[in-house]
Amino acid sequence: MRTYRGDIVRTLQILVALVLAALMAGLTGCGLLGSSGRLFRPEILITFIRLDPATDQPIQGDQILPGQVLKFRILVTGTNKTDLDSTKGIEVFDPLGVKIGSIAVSSGQTDFTWTAPTDRFGKFRFQATWAEDASVVSLYEIIVSEIAVVLASFRPYSDALPVDLSNGLPITRKVLLKATVKRFDPANPAGTDLGLADGSMSFTVAGGNGSMEPGISPPFSGVYVAPNVFNPATRTATITATFTGTGANAGVVVSSTFRVTLIGVTIQFTQPAGADAGVSLQQGEAVQVQAELRDSNGDLLKENTSESNETVTFTYVANAGEGTYTGSPSSGPVTYTAPATQGSFDTTVTSGGAGLPVVSKTLRFIVKNSTVQITSAGSVSLISAGGTLQLTATLLDGAGSPVVPQPTDWTWSVVGGAANGTVTDNPNSNTETYTAPATAGQYTVQATPAGLPGTVGSFNVAVSEVFVNVLPTVASVVIGGELTFTATVTSSALPDPPDAVTWSSAVGSITGGGVFTAPTTPGGPFTVTATSTAIPGKTGTSQVYIVAPGGVTVAEEIDQLDPSKYTPALNIMMPTNSRRSFVAAVPASFGDTSVTWTKQSGVGAITVIGNLVRYDSGGSQGSAVLIARSVADPTKFAMVTITVSNGTGTGGGVIK
Repeated sequence: MRTYRGDIVRTLQILVALVLAALMAGLTGCGLLGSSGRLFRPEILITFIRLDPATDQPIQGDQILPGQVLKFRILVTGTNKTDLDSTKGIEVFDPLGVKIGSIAVSSGQTDFTWTAPTDRFGKFRFQATWAEDASVVSLYEIIVSEIAVVLASFRPYSDALPVDLSNGLPITRKVLLKATVKRFDPANPAGTDLGLADGSMSFTVAGGNGSMEPGISPPFSGVYVAPNVFNPATRTATITATFTGTGANAGVVVSSTFRVTLIGVTIQFTQPAGADAGVSLQQGEAVQVQAELRDSNGDLLKENTSESNETVTFTYVANAGEGTYTGSPSSGPVTYTAPATQGSFDTTVTSGGAGLPVVSKTLRFIVKNSTVQITSAGSVSLISAGGTLQLTATLLDGAGSPVVPQPTDWTWSVVGGAANGTVTDNPNSNTETYTAPATAGQYTVQATPAGLPGTVGSFNVAVSEVFVNVLPTVASVVIGGELTFTATVTSSALPDPPDAVTWSSAVGSITGGGVFTAPTTPGGPFTVTATSTAIPGKTGTSQVYIVAPGGVTVAEEIDQLDPSKYTPALNIMMPTNSRRSFVAAVPASFGDTSVTWTKQSGVGAITVIGNLVRYDSGGSQGSAVLIARSVADPTKFAMVTITVSNGTGTGGGVIK
């Protein structure tokens, strides 16, 4: 690189030279450029030349790897004084422009070396200064490339089959790790494979959490072998791959850490169904059993054609007298045959096979020669808190037919004890009464016949706070008119209890579908009742007013210009925290057509503006009754009945 001098320094030198030359000419009569008074010197150049550290031959390139040695030669030309400033040395600046040190300089030295750091990357700058004039400097730049070891995972016997380890690696399993040394820079953030051949790659596993085997293409690959025991406390294996350069890459050492989450392995049964909860069999009954090996992600571990050394096998062991296994566990399911005695029998199933974890699991068989069926009076399984239910137990044989004669001595109990309800336990009776607790929930009643302790029948009872909700909760109907009521049954124990109800009314008539017909006599409020058919005794009610036409009619404000919308009885359903407005009309024949609005009862509040009223439902559910009464004849009125709920509102309609 060329040396440079600051413009100011050069200008000052020229001026000084001219002044001195003029003085000398005046004193001696010599010219400005006389040989004995010459003041100018040739241009001084300081040049950096990069050398091959091994051959000292000039080489090109502006990049170097971390840990590599940079060698360069510095030549000073244009003068016979070629020494560099030994006080400053060759100053070294990092990519941020901060001076990080100097390379020592001695008299007559031209060749220098510098080792690239391994913890900083980017463009480093070297500055050499001439010993005779500090303004004569030269700069040289070199880029220390950011490099890293990048690991990719593959099946242990084929680097053409990638493996996704994001969900973990099962214990005892293997994975091939292939390492590549890449250079990263802003122009290529994905990295460039350096294709380094001079060097070696080593793999280490921290804390003995697994081991390494040679890879299929050493030295840049290795096979990680997960430990054969799963330990939740050390479920993360840390593998370090380190590249150590040799030859042209001497001094380059770079490492990367690869972490693998280890996951456990369990035996799962595909046959028989529900095996984990225990398998109930009759004496001598046979059932197929088939196991498989799965990791904690639910993925199946099995023999793989590219991994011929892995074969999944299982061993099935039953104690003497506790049943027998037959069949080949390596080729399919085996058959378990229950013993001739009743009881619970635990058998052991163990996995095996080269390259696969060895784990065991217990499979329990509950052997009995009969079953117990519990039924309820009326086939009811849902009762209210504190309610009662009559239950009957029947002993069935292996074919599902009642045993003759039936046992007379039974033991009844409630799973979880008295907090979940009580059941009578009368001697010599297979029919008892269950009394539900005050707390809603799902409860189980059990019955066991005397002499058969392993034969237990269960009956699940849903105990619920049951509510029958009738809509509308308040209504008004013109005499002789009709209105349809609806009922919904809700339960704290069942998400979808039966909605079937029976209807009754204090006046008029009501159909099984909830269609109410008003009587011909006004009055109210009267009660309409819906009774649940699934939970006897649970009812819901609504209040209904019977209104006689008297000249005063009402409509919603939005319908005030439509005469057909006016009615003596208007029913509205609306949500909480909402507003509706209503207007009353009085025939001109009354003389005074004004009305007085009142809220007779219920939630919400009204604002009266002449014959118009605004109703604000407020934040509480419930109902309200608004009366528009004629000022001219207070015996004449119309009624607005409102049901307020958390649901969406419905438009007002004329109920005829």
